[in-house]
This record gives sequence, structure tokens and C-alpha cells, in this order.
Amino acid sequence: MKKSFKHFTRIFVLISSLFMFTLPTNGFNSEIYAKVDQYILDSMKLSKTSILTLTIIQEDEVIYQKIYQTGDFSHEVDLNSPFYIGSISKSFTALAIKQLTNKGMININERVSVYLPWFDLKDDRGNEIRVRDLIRHRSGLSTLDGNMAYTYDADYSIEELSHVITRTVHIDNLIGNINSYSNLNYIVLGAIIEKVTGLSYKEYMDENVYAPIDMTHTYHSYSEAKENGLVPSYRVVNGIRIPVNVPHPTAHVPAGYQMSSTHDMTNYLMMFLHEGYFNSKSLFENNQLSSDTVTYDPYWQELEIRDEYFGHSGATFSATSQMIINQQDKIGILILTNARDVSSTKPISADLISEGVITILRGISYRNPMPDFNWIIFSINSIFIILLIIDLLLYRRYLRMSHRYSIKRKIRFFLADGVLPFIFLYLIKDYYKVSWDFIVNASPEYSFMVLFCCAGFMIIAISRIIYDVLRRVIK
Repeated sequence: MKKSFKHFTRIFVLISSLFMFTLPTNGFNSEIYAKVDQYILDSMKLSKTSILTLTIIQEDEVIYQKIYQTGDFSHEVDLNSPFYIGSISKSFTALAIKQLTNKGMININERVSVYLPWFDLKDDRGNEIRVRDLIRHRSGLSTLDGNMAYTYDADYSIEELSHVITRTVHIDNLIGNINSYSNLNYIVLGAIIEKVTGLSYKEYMDENVYAPIDMTHTYHSYSEAKENGLVPSYRVVNGIRIPVNVPHPTAHVPAGYQMSSTHDMTNYLMMFLHEGYFNSKSLFENNQLSSDTVTYDPYWQELEIRDEYFGHSGATFSATSQMIINQQDKIGILILTNARDVSSTKPISADLISEGVITILRGISYRNPMPDFNWIIFSINSIFIILLIIDLLLYRRYLRMSHRYSIKRKIRFFLADGVLPFIFLYLIKDYYKVSWDFIVNASPEYSFMVLFCCAGFMIIAISRIIYDVLRRVIK
């Protein structure tokens, strides 16, 4: 009996040691992490990202967490430094709707107009939009309308913008049947939260979401986030990193403009891994994710790389983020970055990098596609430069031959160089209904060259007038 037991013990120890060798306590070994590190650094180099934080969670433990920073970026970053998290903000809003539904304050099958009496779109079909349609992006509100520049006006409150939406947009698709991702859905949900609770969106989130998960470095205010170390972000255009600072759109906070730290988002991810529980406290229950879920999925998307992996990405004008969870294996991945490549058709953003990390953790090598050159941006900017060069050549000729030109011809020159560029700049601002400060920061890849060339045309127009006046005075 003793001999059999001894033999069994040896076999058990042998099997256990083999298991420990192939699968460490945290499931991954140092060689895997070294490959992840190299992959992240290569991705940052290709995407011109200067700051990236990576968090890997397994069960109840953060098994790997690292801040990657390039040598040319001097901003001090730690786990409490806030990043823009983009559309991950939508999952906070969906979580709040779930809480209020559990409390009986919202019925997701009710029409939106039950909670927002002013929600009366131009299109009569808009009256049929229900709360569940907003959650699932099946309201018929379009992606294009959700990205219109006026919705980023920093002066709008959430409620004010929800009023503007009703006067502006039309239904784009069949309600309830077709997915059409739109920021407008979650802006309206934010207004519903404020209406039914009597609290501001921030007040509700602070009390019912952030505090229970110990999220102490999550912000809705740009100035507050800036005071607490908001990481500067960049827009990458054809490999060139451009610093931008889009005026903070308060009304967009429920849909995409919250700022949060690696620490806070780690807690948030941990809560989702455990289906709504954090430190044994329940924020909500029954959030088992699946590809056919019809409620409260916060627009989680099933990833193609492997079944049961769900991701929620985020992007602003100059930052990307991604969180991924697998509730079966209790694995979570969080990536926050401070750059967004807007020129490449294959941008290396947080969501692509996260898929690479998962692939490497599974023991498979992974390489990112090389970013391509955006010839459209180059061509449009080149057209403006060519027009300015042509105008400069005509200006040189004007200086030699102005005495031969009639008054009418000189007026035409002034209209072409001085008035038309001014009208052009005004029409762009009026069409998008935002300031040029916003346009420059939101789209520097076009706006810098447009402003530079239009200013050049107007300077040439003024120079012609000054030249003619001086010529008459001297003469």
C-alpha cells in the first residue's frame, strides 16, 4: 500500500512539475512577455505613438502592466495619468441605463419621447425610436450625423445638444433592424439619464459607477483632467506627429469624450470580467456576453481572432483605446494610446495592437501591416500649393505690367485673391457650424494648408493694392 502510494506521489509530482513548466501561475512566461514588449515597441514606432499603456488581467489579478514611452516624449506618465478613452465612454452610459432599468426608472422598450418629451424628429419615424434602439445603434440615426462638427460644439450641454439633434437630423435606416453606429444614440441616452434621475450625467456617474469601482482619476472636464496630468495626444498624418487640442465637447461625454487612467480602466475591466461585480459589490447583474446578446452589451463586438473574445474600442481625433475581455477564461486586456493615425488605410491603433497581443499570448507570431501613404491628403494639399505658386507667378507679372491693366481687371484680381478666399473660409466655418480653432485641431492634415494658402492669396491681393497706391504716390 505504501509502495503504491509512493509511486502515485512520484507520478503526481512529475505531472505537476511539467504543468508548472508549461503554464506558469499567471498562464504566460517571460519569453511571451518579451515578445509582447517587442511587438508593442515595433507598433509604437510604426504608428508614431509616444505613450502606450498595456494591462493584462487574468482571474482577479493584474498579471502584466506596463507603460511604454518613447525617448522623445518627456511628459511624466503613471497609472493615474488620464487618457482620452473615446467610445469606450459609451459602455459607461449603457451601464448606467442598465442600472436605472434594474431600478425600474427606465423601460428600454418605451419610446424615447416618454422620457424626453421634446424628442420629436423631423422624420415622423423618429417617434418610433425606443431606448433599446439607441443602446444597440439601431435607431436609424446615421454615423455621418453623429460625426457632424456641430455636435462637438463646446458650448452645448447634453440636453441642449439633444434638442438640436431633433431639429437637425433625419432617420437614415429602418428603426430596430439595421445597425448604424452613431454618437447621437449615446448623447440622447445621456440626456435620458439626466432627465429620469434629476442629476447631471457626471453626478450620476460619479455616485453610481466611478465611486463603487474606485475610479478616482476619471474626468469629464478637460481643465480638471489637465490639472491631473492628462496625457498630450497627437494626430498622425503620413508619419508626421501633429499635436492637437480639440475644444472639449461636453455634450459628447456620454458618447466618447471621457478621460480615464490606466488604474481606473483596469478596475472597470475587472468588473466586467466578473459580470458586474467589483470587490464583492454588484454594480449590475447578469452581463454574460455573447454574440447574440440583445441587451446591455454596450456595443461590445465579438472579435474575429477567437470565439468568446469581445472588444470595445475607442478613438478621438488624436487618441485610441481598446479593452478586450473573455469572460470564460477570465482574461482581460486594456490598451490606451496618445496618438491616432488618420492618413493610413491600415492604421495601427489600439484595437489592432490588442489583437496582436492576444495572438502572441496564444503562442502565435504576429506582425502589423505597414502603414501606407495617403495620396488623397497629399494631392489635395498639393493642389492648394500649386494654386498659390501660380498666383505668385501672376503677381510677379502684375508688378511688371500693372500700369497696362485696366481698373476692371485689377478689381477682378482683388476679387479672386482677396474676396473669394475669405468667402471660402467663411463658408467652411458656417457649413460645419464650429470655430476655426476646432477645424484646425480636428483636421490639421487639411486645415493648415488651406489656411496658409488662403492667407497667401489675401496677402497677395493686399500687396497689389499697396503697390498700386505707392506707384501713384511716387509717380
